[in-house]
Amino acid sequence: MKPVMKPRADFVILQFAGAGGNPWPIAVLLLDSQDRLHVRARPVADLATRIPPDDAEVVEFTLEQMLADAKSASGRETLAAFADQLSNTIRISDRQQTELVSVEIALEDLYRKHVASVK
Repeated sequence: MKPVMKPRADFVILQFAGAGGNPWPIAVLLLDSQDRLHVRARPVADLATRIPPDDAEVVEFTLEQMLADAKSASGRETLAAFADQLSNTIRISDRQQTELVSVEIALEDLYRKHVASVK
C-alpha cells in the first residue's frame, strides 16, 4: 500500500525592516496548489504600535493591494510581481514549503509560528 502524500503549499513571510532595525514579520503569504495566494497579516492597530505612521500606511496599502491582486490574478504572478517591486523596507523571505491539511489551518499555524510569535 502506497503512503498517502499530503498536499504541499509554498509560503513566504512579508517583513518590515525599518532604519537600523531587525526585520519584523508582518504577514504570511501562502500559495496553494491551485495557484491562489492567501494572506494573513497583522492587524493595522498592531502595525501602528511598531512602525512609524507613514510607513504603516505604506505597509497597509501594500497588503491591501496584494489582496486585491491575488483575487484577480494568479497567485504565482502576484507573488512574483510583489517580490520584484518590494523595497528594502518591505521584504519578502525565501519560499518554503509546508504540508497543507487545509488552507485555513496552514495559514493560521504559519501566522502563529512566524508572525504573531515575534513581538
